[in-house]
This record gives sequence, C-alpha cells and structure tokens, in this order.
Amino acid sequence: GREGAVVFVPGIAFDCNGNRLGRGTGWYDKFLSSLDRDVSRVALAYEFQILEIVPVESGDSPVHVIVTERRVINCPIGIYFCI
Repeated sequence: GREGAVVFVPGIAFDCNGNRLGRGTGWYDKFLSSLDRDVSRVALAYEFQILEIVPVESGDSPVHVIVTERRVINCPIGIYFCI
C-alpha cells in the first residue's frame, strides 16, 4: 500500500491554502491529481515564497503542508488566510 507516502512538490510561490505557482506546464498538477487521496503533498519553500494569494486555475492541485525555514503551514481546504 501507500500508507504514509509523501510527495515533495516544487513551486515558485505558495499561499497558505496550499495553492502553488509552478512553471506553467501543469505536469505536477496532472501527477498530483492521479495520486490516492491519502498521499501527503508537502512543499519545501523559503518564507519569501509564501504569498497572500496565488492565482488558481481549474485543474490545479494544492499541497497539504508547506515547510519553510520559519514554520510549518498546514493547508486546510477552505481557510483563506496565513497565520
């Protein structure tokens, strides 16, 4: 099984909702949408990469957690602010 599986997801910028700005090809979004729901999606980023809002398009797949040098951001769906 894939219990405990984690995928580390790259990005140029992120917001606290788990939205990510990639390079525009959609490769990671396609890959992430093919994963089981129980696979954790984690982004490693610098604090300067965390923005208030990242543009979202249909087909974009958010991450569950963002880890920066200062904090760990859990990205619950439906919460629209950074703490």
